[in-house]
Amino acid sequence: MSDKNKEQLKKLQSYLPTLLLVLVAAYFIGSNWDKAQYIIITLFGFGAIVFIHELGHFLVARFCDIEVETFAIGFAIGTPFLFGVKRVENGYRVRLLPKTSGEKKDPEGDCLHIFTIPAKCKAGETEYCIGPMPLGGFVKMLGQDDSGPVEESEDPRSFANKTVSQRMAVIAAGVTFNVIGAFLIFAVLALIGFNKMPAKVGGVLSGLPAQQAGLEYGDEIVEINGTNMEVDGKNNLDFSHIMRATIFSDKDKPTSMTVQKSDGSEIQVQMTPVKYPGARFPIFGIDPMETMQVIPAKILDEEYTKLLGISGGEKVTAIGGIGINNSDEYKKAIATLSKNFTKEYVHTTEAIDPKTGEVVAGDFSVPSFVSAIYTPQGAGFKDSLDAAAFTLVPRLKVGSYSNPTAPKGFAALINKIACKFGKKTPEPKIKSGDIIVKIGRVEFPSFTEFRAQVQEYANQNIKIALLRKNAEGIEERIEVEVPTFQDKPKKDGKVTLAKVGVALEAEMDSTIVARILEGDLPRGATILTIDNEPVSDFYQIAQKIESFKGQRVPVVYYAGERKNAGSIALDIPESPQAVTLATSMKYPVPFTRYQREYKADGIFSASKLSVYLIGDTLGQSIETLKKLLSKPFAQKDESSIGTKDLSGPIGIVTMSYNLIKGEGITKFIYFMGMISCFLAVMNLLPIPVVDGGHLVLLIIEKIKGSPVSMLAQQILTYTGLALLGTLFIWVTYNDILRALGF
Repeated sequence: MSDKNKEQLKKLQSYLPTLLLVLVAAYFIGSNWDKAQYIIITLFGFGAIVFIHELGHFLVARFCDIEVETFAIGFAIGTPFLFGVKRVENGYRVRLLPKTSGEKKDPEGDCLHIFTIPAKCKAGETEYCIGPMPLGGFVKMLGQDDSGPVEESEDPRSFANKTVSQRMAVIAAGVTFNVIGAFLIFAVLALIGFNKMPAKVGGVLSGLPAQQAGLEYGDEIVEINGTNMEVDGKNNLDFSHIMRATIFSDKDKPTSMTVQKSDGSEIQVQMTPVKYPGARFPIFGIDPMETMQVIPAKILDEEYTKLLGISGGEKVTAIGGIGINNSDEYKKAIATLSKNFTKEYVHTTEAIDPKTGEVVAGDFSVPSFVSAIYTPQGAGFKDSLDAAAFTLVPRLKVGSYSNPTAPKGFAALINKIACKFGKKTPEPKIKSGDIIVKIGRVEFPSFTEFRAQVQEYANQNIKIALLRKNAEGIEERIEVEVPTFQDKPKKDGKVTLAKVGVALEAEMDSTIVARILEGDLPRGATILTIDNEPVSDFYQIAQKIESFKGQRVPVVYYAGERKNAGSIALDIPESPQAVTLATSMKYPVPFTRYQREYKADGIFSASKLSVYLIGDTLGQSIETLKKLLSKPFAQKDESSIGTKDLSGPIGIVTMSYNLIKGEGITKFIYFMGMISCFLAVMNLLPIPVVDGGHLVLLIIEKIKGSPVSMLAQQILTYTGLALLGTLFIWVTYNDILRALGF
């Protein structure tokens, strides 16, 4: 083999990893086109935003007569670029897999293959490259380098030899073009129309600020703290403005709103968001409006298909035999059924047969859920009481279990990856559906007793006796020992409750009573009759107790063996709290959110709306940064934005993928307009390496009359690279955790 052939073989071998990656990517696209098409559109959209930003730098650099060596979309970190194109005399030179962009000394030796496409043209100076990771880009100019101090050159077309004003114009052009790009995106969308969730009230939560302020179903928020975004008499606020008002509002400071009622009249209200169990941020208690259409099959979680037997796209026309037309009627129907202690919520549906086009009737059922606790109005979780049918408390059942001492964060990620590669996951000691018959020293505990025992055994192991059905459906008693966990006291000295990792609910399928709150009834007793009528489950017990309010009712039971029967009489009060057991749907039905078209009447109106949307998005970005900088390390259980809430490239691509798949290309394009604004703000931050950092150095140079010293530039550059690198790793890590469900 000749030396030339050996050299070519060696060169080919150096590209094998890259070629292998290309083949793997091609195989994935070919075999998973349904998913790959959304990913390709996502990357193309993000690449377009990067292109707009870099185009700004490029055009202004050319206008200032600066030599541009490379215009690249996409990065090539540790890999070659996919290809590079440069105009040469009488043709376009194409380099496949070039290792270096803008290579002048050895363009042939720096790539896998090089060829020229004949064309009538003059030689150019810029090589246009596409990198394998279209999540960024760069414009490389003579005498300029983002990764270090500017290069010294005597060439008058060098970036370093241009005036400070010209260099500032080049640097600022990227951000400027991002805003211009966003303006064009929003203006075009405003002309053709785009859908968003309007700021309409789909429901209010009981006892929270929205209900107290008099808001009702169908009301629309038309102004928040003086902002209405009105164009040609059309209100352009959407539901995200309500959410942002809670997140960005100052603590204990009321938010002023103008509310348009269903009859067209307007009222002024002031609301202060409050903390709510299960909500990350304070809330007003306003639910978005929903349609009665189940979300489409293509985005329906398979879990819902298995749990509820729905296929996606059905329209719910009735629930429990009660006809409904909107989400307000749906919620009222649920409330009515819940008062009757229904076992399951039967939904009547209609759907269009895709083959015949005919309307097909159907139904599905959602099982009921009964909470084991009753929280009096105005009280917190720690003050919750045992839910009961008068004084009869049902047994506890496990809804779900998660080990509170299980690995978290990075350790959990490693463990999940290990399980993917064959590591066996230990069988959980406690399972959903298990019935609690003893914990610690207490037989048949109620919720408050269960919580007290866990608190007593804080940070220790505790024994729990369970009833679990075997493969034949027969209940067997088993005993397990599980760890408890208690967080360290908070900064304000408050002690947190100990946890064992179970979500509990009332066991309603039998008539066994865990305990009686008032009276004499053995623990674990089985109710046989109420008012001489047999009962078969706790739903019937609750119904009977409810129907005998204000009366004395005899109850027959047995404890242990059936021969140990007995009876008691219950004096049931007229109080609404006589029965504190309450049924609700165990799983929410995934309805589509109500959307309204936002559309301008003409070019002028579209331009005005676009300016409003840009200002709104830029304002949101700035408010987010302010919140982030005020408390950067806020945890997920804190009512503040922290670095854990930031998304990197993986998170943005994931959101974009879900938008395209679930809501269509128009919503994705709108999202790209928002991303363009976000990039403008992020690039203006005074951090070395990004545009804002370069502008600060140029301003200093303008003031002092000379550039910042080479050493200072090096220190600032490497510091900036370290900060950005750390941030990139951190947000990518968080993106991966979120993608895996942590």
